[in-house]
Amino acid sequence: MFDSNGTFIPNNDLNVFSYPTSDFYTYTSQDTYKNLQNLSINFKLDAHLLADSFQELTATIANDRHFSLLLNGPWLPFCLPHTSNNDIGLRLENELLPILHKSFTSAFPDSHFKAVIQDKIQLLGRLLPREETNYNKLIVSNLSSAIVGIYFPNAFNQFSVSSQVIAFNKIKSVSSSLKFCLSGPLEIASALIGAPSFLIHPNSYSPILIGSGAKHKDNRLISCFKSYGQHLEFWVLSNNLTFGVEQISEQWTGGLCFYLPI
Repeated sequence: MFDSNGTFIPNNDLNVFSYPTSDFYTYTSQDTYKNLQNLSINFKLDAHLLADSFQELTATIANDRHFSLLLNGPWLPFCLPHTSNNDIGLRLENELLPILHKSFTSAFPDSHFKAVIQDKIQLLGRLLPREETNYNKLIVSNLSSAIVGIYFPNAFNQFSVSSQVIAFNKIKSVSSSLKFCLSGPLEIASALIGAPSFLIHPNSYSPILIGSGAKHKDNRLISCFKSYGQHLEFWVLSNNLTFGVEQISEQWTGGLCFYLPI
């Protein structure tokens, strides 16, 4: 299913900008220990519990014949504290984006983090789990306990959003004990809280991280995280190149996340 770089191998029914993909858009290398420490500090979760759970999940993925190649590509740890709030937009606006702002500007005091919402309307009640992505399962799991996970941003590199969903449905029925979903904005925000430098590269452009696991009530819009020079931004923007034609770009990437309750 996945190539040696941890990217899903597309067939002709998928809308993909190019395959194999180039390395023109790159990430900044990360220190996983430091990422976990950042998560522990920002979310006030026990550092040893996070590290042990992360190691357990990594080992399970490494021993799974369907998914082990994902570990050859880029990945980040993430965590989401236990919550009673199942509204994606509210969690972003009230919890995760403010924490990301703090984490990013602490690491880069001369840079900014900002959110740009194209329809100028608050996110409360406007971001929903996308059907057939298992994103609702991540949200339900988080209502019962905190979760720790691993985000693989390049699993669906240069795929359109609809093709990410199609590809995900090709893999979600495999026999595996792992819990996983198409990546959405909650765990991407968390991963960047742990790794604020991930998209900030001094000499090149970075991919745009698409939160395809969640859909906007206005189906023309999509959520994403991207760098702008030495700055980090969250956007809700158009998923259409022109009317009725879905966006596809060599810079866009969709991810997979794997998680377990703690």
